[in-house]
Amino acid sequence: EKLRCLIGQGQCSVTPDMHRKCQRCRLERCFGVGMRKDFILSEQDKERRRKRIKENRNMLPKHSSTLESIDSLSSTNILPKTESASQTLDEIDRFVMDMDKDNDNIALHDNIDLNETEETSSKTLSCDDWIAIQSIRSSFLSFFQNESIQCSSIDVSSRTTALISWSQFANKIALSFISFLRQLDEFEGLDDDDRFMLVKYNLLPVFPIFKCFNYKPINHPSRDEENKTQETFGRFFMLCGESPHIGNIFMNLVISLVEVTQQDPTLLSLLSAILIFSQGLSLNENEPPLKDSLAVNRAQMHYTNLLWNYWFNKWGETQTYKFFTQLLAVIFRIQSAAKIIREFFRFQFMTSNTVDLIGPLVQSVLHIA
Repeated sequence: EKLRCLIGQGQCSVTPDMHRKCQRCRLERCFGVGMRKDFILSEQDKERRRKRIKENRNMLPKHSSTLESIDSLSSTNILPKTESASQTLDEIDRFVMDMDKDNDNIALHDNIDLNETEETSSKTLSCDDWIAIQSIRSSFLSFFQNESIQCSSIDVSSRTTALISWSQFANKIALSFISFLRQLDEFEGLDDDDRFMLVKYNLLPVFPIFKCFNYKPINHPSRDEENKTQETFGRFFMLCGESPHIGNIFMNLVISLVEVTQQDPTLLSLLSAILIFSQGLSLNENEPPLKDSLAVNRAQMHYTNLLWNYWFNKWGETQTYKFFTQLLAVIFRIQSAAKIIREFFRFQFMTSNTVDLIGPLVQSVLHIA
């Protein structure tokens, strides 16, 4: 109540990149998107919180290696190139199981006061964080919440029509993601060539996020549509002379994403940005370097920090460590699955002589053109 609006009208423009900041209007905006007033700490509260977090971290020495993995995700080319994508999937599954056991043991350690950990970790989001998170979440929902793209609408009357119909389906998803990316200042501020390279090499790996957001569980009223989609996929792979193995890889990945992310639109929107700004995500050895890789790394770091702070604020420190460990493993699976799927569709389009019948965007995403 002691703060006053700079212009006295309470209608100042509030964005993360505003240099002239009206503290009153920024606080009102934060409260409007869900921030609680008790999140505002005194200097004494902040100091107590820092001490408690330091004490809790000292009790969790095993987390150091996990944190290093997370840091490498956000500050470098997050994911190494590999020669055997399908073999990597099995290794990652074992990794997830091992890490789940380790984290469960840590969570049950007698010396850790979980209630105190939650108390000290509930006030990590700044006003700017709240605004940035609300902005990207709103953009994501505006393009995907009421999305009518349905895989079940693919024409599977023949191999040729199935491939062309799938390319049209993929083109719609790609355009939706590009429209979403155009709302991000970090993406818009990049060189045109760098934007093109990120779309070409990183767009296919984010397709599972679209499916994750729209996935309907078994007990959902719209499950019939999900069943039709799976039937369509089965028919599609039969026409292409393939077993459902590739379709199963994709659906298992989607289900893993659903379990880890809980289909949280805020989390999925931030994850989409992180993946798009990840150099080397495609596992393509011919991927050329970016003109301004530093700007891309900064953007990835920004959205990784937002995701960390968002989950930290929501669930506390211990669960955030565990979540990022699980998420990192799923990202490795996204890499491997995207490589397998890309190679499958490239082969299908090239051997069926239908390359000229698909749009340039899909050709680019599949690395055909």
